[in-house]
Amino acid sequence: MRKIIITTDSTADVTPELKKEFGLETVRFSLKAGSACFPDRVDQPDKTLSLIDMTDGAKKIIIPPQRTDYEDFFDELAEKDCDVIHVSQGQAWSAAYKNAIAAAKNTMVKFRNRLIFVADSRGTAAGQALILDSAISAKAKGESPEEIFSLADELSLRTERYFILPDPARFNRLYPTSSGALAESSRSVAVASTDCDGNILSVKRFPSFFTACKSIAEAYSAAGNKFPCYVYGSAEVDPLLKAVSFLRKRGISDIRMSSMGAANCCTFGKDAVSVAFIGKPKQIPAKKKFSPGKPTDIFEPEE
Repeated sequence: MRKIIITTDSTADVTPELKKEFGLETVRFSLKAGSACFPDRVDQPDKTLSLIDMTDGAKKIIIPPQRTDYEDFFDELAEKDCDVIHVSQGQAWSAAYKNAIAAAKNTMVKFRNRLIFVADSRGTAAGQALILDSAISAKAKGESPEEIFSLADELSLRTERYFILPDPARFNRLYPTSSGALAESSRSVAVASTDCDGNILSVKRFPSFFTACKSIAEAYSAAGNKFPCYVYGSAEVDPLLKAVSFLRKRGISDIRMSSMGAANCCTFGKDAVSVAFIGKPKQIPAKKKFSPGKPTDIFEPEE
């Protein structure tokens, strides 16, 4: 009997403990800073912080795995007689999803009796980890690869994603708005929410970190479900612990937390916090789609 293995991109920031406990496999992103190139990793947050400080001012480029990287990765798992559900970083954030889809098709041509599903998490950091957590839970219940993928795809459309940036100026550089500067005061806190395509839904300014967390906690309560809340902090642990403390005081008891790896830290800042949770069910159920396809589909390998 073939086994199912859950895999993900390193931007989900899976800790070594989780990888060992659930048998997870990850594909590494890379970070190019100036003339140096580093692997994305979460198991050494202190080194991540040192890396960001060391490369401060240098142009940073986040490099997703290429199609050949994913194909080698999937081929190795297929040779071990595994069906694969890969939870990719959102396609709005990088080319990782597109590359993984192309690789999965090629691997399934070479290994005709293997299933490889690529789920678009439609997010990064905490949002990606939330979909990964759902896939792990479904696997533990004995669900099939098709069922696990369908659940991950449906929940990714319902995931609410927030980024808390104590430095509004940094947010303005990342997401410039037509109205100009988001905040005139450096003491303001910016909270951005995004849709399932990575587009900014709203940007709000709060006078303090606490009031920002209060607004997110109210949105979580309004969702009315029992799913956990994921809180990912940057390499500096204080903003993470502060966010968790404030959210718990507002009634959120089931909180999963981790620190971001280098790729996420360099994107959102070393003092940023990412929060994600499952929102209300869609009024019109999303059409179920199986990607890259049914086992009877025939794909031609890409050149």
